[in-house]
Amino acid sequence: MLMGRRSHEAFAPVWSTMMDDFAGYDALPRYVVSTMLARDDERWPATILLSLDAVATLKEGAGGPIIVHGSAADRDAVKLRVVEHTTYDNGIQMQVLDVVR
Repeated sequence: MLMGRRSHEAFAPVWSTMMDDFAGYDALPRYVVSTMLARDDERWPATILLSLDAVATLKEGAGGPIIVHGSAADRDAVKLRVVEHTTYDNGIQMQVLDVVR
């Protein structure tokens, strides 16, 4: 799971209250792209990536798909199509998007 600093700072304090809805996510490795974070948050630990080159290296790795939450991974405009959408009782929405090619 990849996110920016602001998204990580929003998730970290509330993550433990959302475990019933997102239990599978807790097992995923987490990565935060930031040059401003000195260390990760103990409440929701993550690996801090200090550059977009580090993100590119992650993408080239042998792991599975990279999930991006609440953060822009690229500044170029990309057309997306919603393939799945769910709204949870607490108002959080999950949207699974596919790139339109």
